[in-house]
Amino acid sequence: MGGTKDIDLETDAQKGLFLALRERRNELAAEKGVPPYLIFTNVYLDGFDHYVMEMLRFPYIRYMDDMILFSNGKADLKVAFRMCEKYLEEELHLAVKPGSVLLNSRMHGLPFWGFRIFPNLLRLKAVNVKRLVAKIKLRQYQFKNNQIDEAALCRSVQSTFAFAGIADSFQTVKRICDGIG
Repeated sequence: MGGTKDIDLETDAQKGLFLALRERRNELAAEKGVPPYLIFTNVYLDGFDHYVMEMLRFPYIRYMDDMILFSNGKADLKVAFRMCEKYLEEELHLAVKPGSVLLNSRMHGLPFWGFRIFPNLLRLKAVNVKRLVAKIKLRQYQFKNNQIDEAALCRSVQSTFAFAGIADSFQTVKRICDGIG
C-alpha cells in the first residue's frame, strides 16, 4: 500500500489544492468558533486520524465525519477503506453509512464542502451558486427594509464572495454579480 511519501500529487497546483483544502477546514472551524460537537468529534476520532496518517500513511482530510483519502491507485484506496472501516467498527464502534462512500477518479472531480474538486481546479457546485445569489438578495432585501445595517450587509456579501473566491471561479463570481443586479 502506498504511503504519504509514495503519493504523487503530480504538480505544485495539486499539492497547493491539497493544502488549501486542509486550510479551509481549519478556517471553517475558526470562522464559526469551535462548537462542542466539533471538539467531541475531534477527540473521539483523534485515534482514527493518527491511524490513517501514521499507520496507513495516506494523505487525508477530515472535517467532522466527512473524510477524503488520496491515492494514485483504486486498489490501494479499496484496501485502505476496508482497513478504515475495520478500525472504526472495532475500535470506535462506528459504522460507515451505506451508500456514503465515493470512490472516484480525480478526473471526474470530487464533491466536497460545496465544491467539486479536480486535480488542478476547484469549482463551486451549481446549487451553491444559486444559494449564494439567494443569500445576497435576501441581505439586500433586509437592508432595504432596515432589518440589517450597512455593516451587516457588507459582512454578508464579503463572506459570500470569500467563499466563492476559494474556487477557480472568476466566471462564477461574475454570474453571481449578474444575478444580484
